[in-house]
Amino acid sequence: MNEKLYIDSSTSLIDRINRIDSIIDALILQQSTSAPNSSISSYQLNDGQTVINTSYTSQEMIMKAIEGFEKLRSRYLLRLNSNGTILRDWRGLR
Repeated sequence: MNEKLYIDSSTSLIDRINRIDSIIDALILQQSTSAPNSSISSYQLNDGQTVINTSYTSQEMIMKAIEGFEKLRSRYLLRLNSNGTILRDWRGLR
């Protein structure tokens, strides 16, 4: 299974955010353990139900993946937290 299917199989926004967080944590851990050597590195994420194995050819690819997942997480957090509407009196708009 890949990351997209892992995130898409979640049941709610909070579950998606938690899954993205676990992917980011696994990537950061893998980056810190493979930092001395710049060879091909792979990580495995196992949450008890799903196993994800992904390989990256360089540290730059891992950084780009982390940045992409952080942007995706920010979008989901924005969707989760901005469901309300602010009503203002017309006199307060001067």
